[in-house]
Amino acid sequence: ALRHKNQVLRLSRDAAGALRREVIVDDLPTAFYHAGGSIAVGPDGHLYVGVGDAMLPQLARDPHAPLGKLLRYTRDGRIPADNPDPTSPVFVRGLRNTQAIAWLGDGTLLGADHGPSGMAHEAGLQGRDEFNVLTAGGDYGWPDVTGWDLADGITTPAWLWETPIAPAGMAVRPGLAADSARVLVGGLRGHLE
Repeated sequence: ALRHKNQVLRLSRDAAGALRREVIVDDLPTAFYHAGGSIAVGPDGHLYVGVGDAMLPQLARDPHAPLGKLLRYTRDGRIPADNPDPTSPVFVRGLRNTQAIAWLGDGTLLGADHGPSGMAHEAGLQGRDEFNVLTAGGDYGWPDVTGWDLADGITTPAWLWETPIAPAGMAVRPGLAADSARVLVGGLRGHLE
């Protein structure tokens, strides 16, 4: 069941040391599965928030629905004027469940997206976790295109895990150029078969 309860919060202490809680982004959609969850402040100073498809894959490519997207906000929760659509927080669409984002030293945005896991609503597809170079306004195809399948207007992944790793964290060795960067991607899966 879809819930609209997730928030992005800023926690700080006031001059007296009391904890302050400020809501930056409210009403992010979520569900028990495919909730996304990546969140980071980019080198441009903006807030990036990954929202999974919440098991409603038909909305992942819809530019007006927040599900299956990487959203981009200012640090105070407004929509940046240089977003692909300056009236929308949608920065990237067509994602299934992105739980890992990071930037190379040159500002290139990377993301790791969970591929299908064999559920009935995914036509039994399994594997194809993606490592993507994410670009503003990019469409990564979920659910119509998975992995290295080709389609007009769809950005294909830079790397693909045929056997799922369930990517859930990413770190980039700082200070390296794009052509020599070292990227570490963590996975939730216990072992590969």
